[in-house]
Amino acid sequence: MLAINAMLGRMLSPYEFGCYVILWNLVTLLSLIGQFGTRSYVVKTLASLEAAGKSEQMLPLICKVAVVAMVFSTASSLVVFIGAWPSVSGLLDIGISSSNRYIMVILVPALALNLVLPEVFRGIRWTRVANAVGPPIYNILFATVLATVGVLFHGSVDLNYVFVTLLASAGVSISVAAFITLATPLWHWKSTEISLKRIVSASVPFLFTQLGTFLMLNSDVWLIAGKLGPEEAGVYGAASRLALMVGIPAQIGISVILGRIAQLAAVNNNAGIENTAREAAFAFTIFGAAIAVPFIFYGNGTMTAVYGPAFGEGGLLLGILALGQLTTAIAGPAQSVMMMNGGATAMMLLTLCVATFNILLGYVIGLSFGAVGVALCYCAGLASYAGMAVLLVRRKLGIWTLPQRPRNIF
Repeated sequence: MLAINAMLGRMLSPYEFGCYVILWNLVTLLSLIGQFGTRSYVVKTLASLEAAGKSEQMLPLICKVAVVAMVFSTASSLVVFIGAWPSVSGLLDIGISSSNRYIMVILVPALALNLVLPEVFRGIRWTRVANAVGPPIYNILFATVLATVGVLFHGSVDLNYVFVTLLASAGVSISVAAFITLATPLWHWKSTEISLKRIVSASVPFLFTQLGTFLMLNSDVWLIAGKLGPEEAGVYGAASRLALMVGIPAQIGISVILGRIAQLAAVNNNAGIENTAREAAFAFTIFGAAIAVPFIFYGNGTMTAVYGPAFGEGGLLLGILALGQLTTAIAGPAQSVMMMNGGATAMMLLTLCVATFNILLGYVIGLSFGAVGVALCYCAGLASYAGMAVLLVRRKLGIWTLPQRPRNIF
């Protein structure tokens, strides 16, 4: 991710990079809608099926979920990039070619499948495989192709080429994930007892929680683009993308322990969940802080080193946004614990409320002080969300997710 953003920052102007960030955020949002929350639902359900001795129903369940993801993601991409594009384009103050729009229509379902298919392995016996397929593959391919182009053509690329490369990389990743999914040693297929209707209805809280989380992390770029223009959004988006690196250790850690939390929740082992969550939060905080320190204290130099001189003015933005990301790392896997332990609806309501408040605060107050004001509003929003998520877990489950040093750390 860091390599991709650094290369694009040097290959594209701040205006073009702003367009890329805005469009990629939109594609990611539509893919989340397309998944319809089934990704998190699958993790929880696979753990329940394994605990009940019904492993033969896992692959049929994944196939049904993949169908749901394809239908919803394709429909959402057609609506936005074909039907409603004039309105969307005017709202975001951005225009793209018709060929790019059709690439987006295909890229949305590709990304949705790329996130859903690997979940068949999650938390069962193939966690490492799950972490190797999906987004990592297309990120590596994308970065490799961009680096090759940078060497051969001295970094001269346009947005059309960038998104074609993304689509090709996602296609390869989907093929690998699909092959491994169908080749897993779960030979005895049986029709799953879980209907499509039940999958969709049970996934709704997961969907809106994911959408709320996405808006908390990305809607600030849209506010900047709509009011201050794509060029300002380019600098802000570059800082925002780099600040997300602070949360990468937590994302990696949660992807590893999520299946474990789901399994412990299936047998009502809250003590085990608390121990797993708090020790994980300790690691999230240590590694997150190590990444955040140079962002907070040496923001201008970091932005210049990563993206080039044109982005050096975003140092203050980087420090503020990195601080917000660090607060979520300290909160640990509070959201995941609630989602896997019967608290999906409560977490959905909390996430949507904070996300809505964040957007209103940024729009009404933050934009009055420019990009820095928006960054401060979103930093405060992330910190408040992290604190309330921890307290919600404590109230509902009686456990903490705050950092605790592992007993066997040495």
